Amino acid sequence: MLPEFNIVGQLYIGVFALSGVVCFAAISRARKFQDPDVRRGLVGLLATAGGWALLRAAGFLLPDPFRVPVYIIGLAIGFGTVWMWLYFCSAYSGRTYHRNTSLRRLIVINLNLYR
Repeated sequence: MLPEFNIVGQLYIGVFALSGVVCFAAISRARKFQDPDVRRGLVGLLATAGGWALLRAAGFLLPDPFRVPVYIIGLAIGFGTVWMWLYFCSAYSGRTYHRNTSLRRLIVINLNLYR
C-alpha cells in the first residue's frame, strides 16, 4: 500500500524528482566541454547525483517490499557521487589526482572494505 503524503511530503518528493530530471537534462550540455577529463567528471557527477535523487524520490513512492532495495541502490549511487565530485574538481582545477593509478586503487580498496 502506498503512503499518503501531506503538502510538505509532496514538495519534498517533487524537489528530489525535479532535481534528478534536471541533472539528467544537463548531461547533454555537459558533453560539450572541450576538456575530456572535465567532461567525464561533470557527466559522471550529474548522472550519479540525478540517479540518487530519482531513486530517493522513488523510494518514497514505491510500496514496502521495494523501498529497502531502492534505498540501498540509491545510497550506493549517492556514495559514488562523492567520488565523481572529487574527480571533477581535480580535472577542473587542472590537477591530475583523477589520473593517479595509486589513488584509484586506494579508492577501489576503500569501496570494497565497506561493501
